[in-house]
Amino acid sequence: MGGSLPNLVLLVTISSPARVKLSPLEWRVLRLVTLGCNRRQIAGLLDQTVEAVGRCQVDLKRKAQATTLRALARWARQMAICPPDDRLSTLERARLCSFEQPIESVL
Repeated sequence: MGGSLPNLVLLVTISSPARVKLSPLEWRVLRLVTLGCNRRQIAGLLDQTVEAVGRCQVDLKRKAQATTLRALARWARQMAICPPDDRLSTLERARLCSFEQPIESVL
């Protein structure tokens, strides 16, 4: 040893965000939230009820510790869960247009 310092091993823990487990429905709802869709639009696209989508959004906000949908979308982008360049597909846009148009009354 003769006066030399012992080799020190420094263990550094890099803090990474905790993994969040999401159901398949939560993944789809989160993606559509980040794209700016509202509950009614999400329900129509995913063939779910508005209430089911609302419950899913509440669960997502709880998991992300977010108070608003905007904060939830920001969290999803920061966590790289939803890519920033993601867009609605042509089929999704067509479905949105089909159920958002007013129904014409039959005379």
